[in-house]
Amino acid sequence: MPTLKKNSPVIVTVLAEPVTVTPGRFLDLTGKLIVIAAPQPAGVGQPVQIEAPNMLWLGEVRDCQPALDEFELRVDIAHTLQDLAELARLNERFTGRSGAERAPDAMHVLSN
Repeated sequence: MPTLKKNSPVIVTVLAEPVTVTPGRFLDLTGKLIVIAAPQPAGVGQPVQIEAPNMLWLGEVRDCQPALDEFELRVDIAHTLQDLAELARLNERFTGRSGAERAPDAMHVLSN
């Protein structure tokens, strides 16, 4: 699995109503637990999506604690997708739809 460096940017999407999308920073990944720093808290038990370049994790917030001027989220990982560019190419091959026809991903939207 590709690794991220500490403090690498990620996008955190809380998938509970209301859905919120916020930038964050990768802190640690140990087994099935990922730790992220984010400017907004997330509730324990809320489903989240964490997106980094070419990687995506889906999980549930285990713990959220204040840390200086941000929050540290510990997320139990349920699903991991990696090599998203290759998955997009395979999808295009099997469906005949180009990647340009799909909705923009959060990393692209927030980087503009």
